[in-house]
Amino acid sequence: MKSTTLAKEILNLLLPHRRLLPSEEMSQTDSCGPWLISHIQKTMFFIEQEKPIHFTLNLTTQKK
Repeated sequence: MKSTTLAKEILNLLLPHRRLLPSEEMSQTDSCGPWLISHIQKTMFFIEQEKPIHFTLNLTTQKK
């Protein structure tokens, strides 16, 4: 399987379950948005290196 296809399949499984800040909900729900390109590239890197894929949890606080 091509690394691009596998990366997209992995991200399609994981990204719908992420939590977004209310301000991000509209801009990052597009499944082919430019923000997704960096995720695909990073995921492909680990796939091509046959290494575990690293994910980071970013904890942010919302301004009141």
